[in-house]
Amino acid sequence: MYKCREEKIHGYAYYLHDYMCSWGLESHSSLGSYLVYLFVKIDCVSYSQRVFNRLTYQKEFSWSSLISGYIKCGELHHAFTLYCRMQEHRICPSGYTFVALLNACTQMKNLKKAIEIHMDIARTELIATDIFVGSSLIDMYAKCGCIARAREVFESLSVQSVATWSTLISGCAKNGCSEEAAIHFQQMQREGFSPDAITYISTLKAYTNIGAVEKAIEMHSDIIKKGFEMHDIIGSSLVDMYANCGFLVNAQNMFDRLPVRDVVSWTTLIAGYVKHEQLQEALHRFRKMKDEGISPNVITFHCCLKACGGIGAFEEGLEIHADIDRRGLLKEDVAVGNALIDMYCKLGLLAKAQHVFDELPFRDTISWNTLIGGYTFHGHANKSLDCFEQMKM
Repeated sequence: MYKCREEKIHGYAYYLHDYMCSWGLESHSSLGSYLVYLFVKIDCVSYSQRVFNRLTYQKEFSWSSLISGYIKCGELHHAFTLYCRMQEHRICPSGYTFVALLNACTQMKNLKKAIEIHMDIARTELIATDIFVGSSLIDMYAKCGCIARAREVFESLSVQSVATWSTLISGCAKNGCSEEAAIHFQQMQREGFSPDAITYISTLKAYTNIGAVEKAIEMHSDIIKKGFEMHDIIGSSLVDMYANCGFLVNAQNMFDRLPVRDVVSWTTLIAGYVKHEQLQEALHRFRKMKDEGISPNVITFHCCLKACGGIGAFEEGLEIHADIDRRGLLKEDVAVGNALIDMYCKLGLLAKAQHVFDELPFRDTISWNTLIGGYTFHGHANKSLDCFEQMKM
């Protein structure tokens, strides 16, 4: 049904373009700008560029649409080249354009380019007037690891909002500044802003990181009062908080109340059991997860392999290995391979560990150290030294 609708939209776009061409309207600035936008929306950026090139006058809307189109399809170099041309034509970018460019800087982790865009924004009044531009700047700096700059932008805003507070708190939590995130959360509430789902998720993570369990439990009560507990992501975050802090009964109870249990919430619960050495229970939950038709992800496999190695669950470990092979994950994720090597080493199956190691398309320090450690632990000193020499080479 969706595919049929998509085909109709594509057909409509091309029909509209042909109709405009037949009437000599393909270069009309307003109608052409709409076509540029339409072709971007249906992911036909090259066609959008052709329409754009034929316009007698390119409005800001058409520039912005095309820049966003290139960013959307991952051609970031083209987007910035187009932005330079836009400046040469003295077209003043809108907030929508700047938000798209900041998103591109985030994807590239290009701080130098981000600062250039920030300087261009500073020449306008958009930071003071456009809340989305301010939030995007905070988010971009936070994701590039520059939390001090993110804080400076936040403090420079003339008007704060739940979005800007949430973006700053999230940035602090993700950059290891969990105590600062908790302080901002309290300050946000003192200033009369009501937290949204993103604020709660980020602050729960911060409280978990600093071990502020009482604060987290207080927040859970607040979440219940505001009717957010059954929100999918908040529910999973509460499971994560209780599991990480060792309150596994609370984590299980919260998990059981979730209206929808996806791979993230299952994996969060399983990881909690593994972290606190309840390995049999972790594998029991893994089996229940599969019984409910939920497909494991890389992190799920990693946790379960650790559990198998910890309790000597040889047969279950083999089943998981077979599932990983069926999915081709060894070629995609070195962490899964490392977890397999570790499991086989703990089970004393060094030949299997070596086989997995040899199959890896890429070996990092953990891969080598795990195998060397396995040989050493089981008394194969010569093998261990051979691996060490190969690792250095």
